[in-house]
Amino acid sequence: MLTKICITSSKFCKCANIKLETNKMKIAKEEMNICKIHFFDEKVIPSFRNILLSWYECNCRSLPWRCLVKNPTLDRNTKAYYVWVSEIMCQQTQVATVKHYFERWIEKWPSVVDLTETSLEEVNKIWSGLGYYSRAKNLYEAAKIICLSKNGKIPQTAEELEKLPGVGRYTACAISSIAFGERKATVDGNIQRVLSRMLCVGENPTSRIVKDHLW
Repeated sequence: MLTKICITSSKFCKCANIKLETNKMKIAKEEMNICKIHFFDEKVIPSFRNILLSWYECNCRSLPWRCLVKNPTLDRNTKAYYVWVSEIMCQQTQVATVKHYFERWIEKWPSVVDLTETSLEEVNKIWSGLGYYSRAKNLYEAAKIICLSKNGKIPQTAEELEKLPGVGRYTACAISSIAFGERKATVDGNIQRVLSRMLCVGENPTSRIVKDHLW
């Protein structure tokens, strides 16, 4: 019986080692396949940027948070709050659905300070229908942290924003770049697809190696 267990254990270890080595080889192969063609030439970047911005001017959707953020009289902290709320609401939810919820939320709590003066129950009531209630809870808890430890001032860098509950890399970069002008990329699924096509990336745009490369 002991011998049998040892043999089984040995086979398992060998299989595990083989699998580990195979994964290492696969990763190494993927990394080796990233070559010059998968990077933008610095001379091309300005023209590519202009093309994208021109396309955006013609095709951008009119969204309530975009209209608010464009207001030149809006202070940066309020702008960051609007971007933050919209980004959290848009996670795994269609933009068309979010519009009404965003407007209702901002009407009820126009600032991060206002949000802290309500209850989680009231927050969930306004959120009702959007699903994934942990997002609402994280917004509420993060607002409490901002008011208690940062005097109501939303962090201005992506690095600091990522320390807040429910704020991941993309959301942090979106807030810091749009509201505070920090030079940070925001790479979502759409950007992954566009850049993958522009840079002739044959691998699945959602794969780890492609995501890491594009970021």
